[in-house]
Amino acid sequence: MTVDPILYLPCSTPDFEAGIWGAVIDSERDWNDTEREYLRRNQGIRESIMQWAEYNYSDGCWTKANLEFLRPYLQDVSIT
Repeated sequence: MTVDPILYLPCSTPDFEAGIWGAVIDSERDWNDTEREYLRRNQGIRESIMQWAEYNYSDGCWTKANLEFLRPYLQDVSIT
C-alpha cells in the first residue's frame, strides 16, 4: 500500500523550508506537490515567499509553475 506523502506533511523544519526557498533563490525549480501543500497550509512562509516574489521577481529564479501557484495569493498581480 502506497501512502500519499501529502497526508504526512513535515513539520516546520529549517531544512524543509530551506528547500522551498532554494527553489526561488538558487535553483529555479518547480515546487513539488508536498512543498506546494505545505505552502497552502502555512500562511507565514507563504506570505514571506510572496513578498520575495513582489520585490525580487526580476532576479530570474521564478518558474512559471511557481508563479502560477502563488497567483491566487498575490495582492499585486503586476509581476505575474
